[in-house]
Amino acid sequence: MKLTKMLGKIKNSKIALKYQKIHQIPFVPVIELAVGVILLAFLLGLIGLGKNYRIGLLFGLVNICTAFQIGHLISKRNLSKWWSLFFPIAFALTVLAYYANYNYFFSGIYLLVTLLGIAHQQNKIYR
Repeated sequence: MKLTKMLGKIKNSKIALKYQKIHQIPFVPVIELAVGVILLAFLLGLIGLGKNYRIGLLFGLVNICTAFQIGHLISKRNLSKWWSLFFPIAFALTVLAYYANYNYFFSGIYLLVTLLGIAHQQNKIYR
């Protein structure tokens, strides 16, 4: 009973209501996902995770799943296809500042995976 009351208070708090209102703007989740994954790369670097692991796990696995999810959101929320460039460009700017030049090819991969996410949501891929 107490837990239900507490969850009700959290759900109806001012912060939660503002968060819900912000999420009614169609492009906000796309920006949140892209910025969140880029910040995750910085945090893993601060923790001391080696570059090999960051590139392999984060760039190879987490970012590809995020790119697909961004494509899914772009299609689901009927955003312009230009939003598919946001994550690859943001990642390329991060590579420009902190990583080696060979990581730029991930931007192209993320763009393709985002487009696959858009096509998958629109059922344009043969199943």
